[in-house]
Amino acid sequence: MKRHTAKDGGTLSRVAVIIDAGSHYGRECMLGIARYARENSNWRFHLHPRWPTVWRLDLPRWRGDAVIAQVADQGMAESLRALSVPIVNISSVLRDLPFHPVIPDNIKAGKLGAEHLLRMHHRNYAYLGFTGYTYARDIGLGFARRLQEAGFQCNAYSPRAGAGDGSEWARDF
Repeated sequence: MKRHTAKDGGTLSRVAVIIDAGSHYGRECMLGIARYARENSNWRFHLHPRWPTVWRLDLPRWRGDAVIAQVADQGMAESLRALSVPIVNISSVLRDLPFHPVIPDNIKAGKLGAEHLLRMHHRNYAYLGFTGYTYARDIGLGFARRLQEAGFQCNAYSPRAGAGDGSEWARDF
C-alpha cells in the first residue's frame, strides 16, 4: 500500500470520517475536523458521501490509521471495533462504547435550556424528546433537574423514535 507524504516531509495519516453530513450536527463536526486538519495535522481523509449505507461495504476493505465516526448503532460499533485502529466517536446515541468519545455534555445542555426559559419567567414547562436515544434522555434529564431545583415541574413526552409523521404525538400534545 502506497503511503503519501505530507508537505512537511512526514507521512500522512489516513483517517476515515464516517459522519452523517445530512444533519446540522454532522456538518458542523465535519467543518471542525477539516479546520483542525488544515491547521494542525498531516491527515488524509477517506470520506463517502452516502453515509450511512455505503460505509458498511467499504469499511472492511479499508486500511487506514484512525477513524472519526458518528457511531449510530451496535452494528456500526462492531464493524469499527474489528478494525484495530484508534476510533473517535462523536455521537452520544449509544453509551459505554470502547472508543474515545468527543461528545457534548447533554445534561448540561438541558440545564442551559431550562435556565433560558426560567429567565423568561415561564411557569409551565414540558420536554419533548425521543428517550430511546441516550442524548435525548440526557438533555431531558438535565432540563427536568434544573426546573425541579427552581421549584417547577416538567411534563415530559417521549414519542417512539421513527413514529411516522408526528401526528400521533401532536394529537396527544
